[in-house]
Amino acid sequence: GRSLHQNSESDLLTGVAVQGELHYAGTLDHADSLRGVMSGVGGNTGFNIGNPRSSFASTFASIVLQMEFRNCTDLQLAVLCPLNDAQNRFFDSEVIVSLVQRF
Repeated sequence: GRSLHQNSESDLLTGVAVQGELHYAGTLDHADSLRGVMSGVGGNTGFNIGNPRSSFASTFASIVLQMEFRNCTDLQLAVLCPLNDAQNRFFDSEVIVSLVQRF
Protein backbone atom coordinates (compact mmCIF):
# COMPACT_ATOMS: atom_id res chain seq x y z
CA GLY A 1 0.00 0.00 0.00
CA ARG A 2 0.90 3.62 -0.29
CA SER A 3 -0.27 6.72 1.55
CA LEU A 4 -1.23 9.45 -0.92
CA HIS A 5 -2.40 12.16 1.49
CA GLN A 6 -2.16 12.66 5.23
CA ASN A 7 -3.14 15.83 7.09
CA SER A 8 -4.59 15.37 10.60
CA GLU A 9 -5.32 19.13 10.81
CA SER A 10 -7.71 19.09 7.83
CA ASP A 11 -11.38 19.90 8.43
CA LEU A 12 -12.68 17.01 6.29
CA LEU A 13 -10.31 14.68 4.44
CA THR A 14 -7.46 13.66 6.77
CA GLY A 15 -5.99 10.74 4.82
CA VAL A 16 -6.00 8.84 1.52
CA ALA A 17 -4.22 5.57 0.82
CA VAL A 18 -4.21 2.99 -1.96
CA GLN A 19 -3.44 -0.70 -1.57
CA GLY A 20 -3.07 -3.56 -4.03
CA GLU A 21 -3.33 -7.25 -3.15
CA LEU A 22 -2.89 -10.60 -4.84
CA HIS A 23 -4.69 -13.64 -3.38
CA TYR A 24 -4.44 -17.36 -4.14
CA ALA A 25 -7.08 -19.84 -2.99
CA GLY A 26 -7.00 -23.57 -3.61
CA THR A 27 -7.65 -26.96 -2.14
CA LEU A 28 -4.87 -28.75 -0.28
CA ASP A 29 -6.21 -32.18 -1.17
CA HIS A 30 -8.98 -33.67 -3.29
CA ALA A 31 -12.39 -32.59 -2.04
CA ASP A 32 -15.07 -35.13 -1.24
CA SER A 33 -18.42 -35.05 -2.96
CA LEU A 34 -21.75 -36.63 -2.16
CA ARG A 35 -23.66 -38.39 -4.93
CA GLY A 36 -26.98 -40.11 -4.74
CA VAL A 37 -30.49 -40.58 -6.03
CA MET A 38 -33.63 -38.99 -4.61
CA SER A 39 -37.01 -40.59 -5.08
CA GLY A 40 -39.99 -38.36 -5.64
CA VAL A 41 -43.44 -38.17 -7.12
CA GLY A 42 -42.03 -37.57 -10.61
CA GLY A 43 -39.52 -40.44 -10.38
CA ASN A 44 -35.89 -40.68 -9.39
CA THR A 45 -33.49 -37.75 -9.65
CA GLY A 46 -29.70 -37.98 -9.36
CA PHE A 47 -27.71 -35.36 -7.47
CA ASN A 48 -24.09 -34.42 -6.85
CA ILE A 49 -23.06 -32.10 -3.99
CA GLY A 50 -19.48 -30.88 -4.25
CA ASN A 51 -16.96 -29.99 -6.90
CA PRO A 52 -17.04 -32.59 -9.72
CA ARG A 53 -13.34 -31.91 -10.45
CA SER A 54 -12.55 -32.52 -6.73
CA SER A 55 -10.08 -29.63 -6.52
CA PHE A 56 -9.72 -25.99 -7.52
CA ALA A 57 -7.16 -23.20 -7.66
CA SER A 58 -8.00 -19.54 -8.17
CA THR A 59 -6.05 -16.27 -8.14
CA PHE A 60 -7.58 -12.86 -7.44
CA ALA A 61 -6.26 -9.28 -7.67
CA SER A 62 -7.71 -6.38 -5.72
CA ILE A 63 -7.18 -2.67 -5.44
CA VAL A 64 -8.43 -0.69 -2.43
CA LEU A 65 -8.86 3.06 -2.00
CA GLN A 66 -9.11 4.09 1.65
CA MET A 67 -10.16 7.58 2.73
CA GLU A 68 -10.14 8.91 6.28
CA PHE A 69 -12.45 11.75 7.28
CA ARG A 70 -11.92 13.90 10.39
CA ASN A 71 -9.56 11.30 11.94
CA CYS A 72 -12.51 9.07 12.93
CA THR A 73 -14.31 7.76 9.82
CA ASP A 74 -12.84 5.39 7.23
CA LEU A 75 -14.42 4.79 3.83
CA GLN A 76 -12.96 1.92 1.79
CA LEU A 77 -13.76 1.23 -1.85
CA ALA A 78 -12.38 -2.00 -3.31
CA VAL A 79 -12.56 -3.92 -6.60
CA LEU A 80 -11.72 -7.64 -6.70
CA CYS A 81 -11.17 -9.45 -10.02
CA PRO A 82 -10.32 -13.11 -10.67
CA LEU A 83 -7.30 -13.73 -12.88
CA ASN A 84 -8.17 -17.29 -13.94
CA ASP A 85 -9.86 -18.53 -17.08
CA ALA A 86 -13.65 -18.94 -17.13
CA GLN A 87 -13.49 -22.58 -16.01
CA ASN A 88 -11.84 -21.68 -12.68
CA ARG A 89 -13.84 -18.50 -11.96
CA PHE A 90 -16.47 -18.36 -9.25
CA PHE A 91 -17.50 -14.79 -10.16
CA ASP A 92 -16.66 -12.09 -12.72
CA SER A 93 -15.80 -9.24 -10.34
CA GLU A 94 -16.73 -7.84 -6.95
CA VAL A 95 -17.12 -4.30 -5.61
CA ILE A 96 -16.80 -3.78 -1.86
CA VAL A 97 -17.76 -0.65 0.09
CA SER A 98 -16.94 -0.41 3.79
CA LEU A 99 -17.67 2.44 6.20
CA VAL A 100 -16.10 2.37 9.69
CA GLN A 101 -16.95 4.98 12.33
CA ARG A 102 -14.60 5.12 15.34
CA PHE A 103 -15.90 6.57 18.63
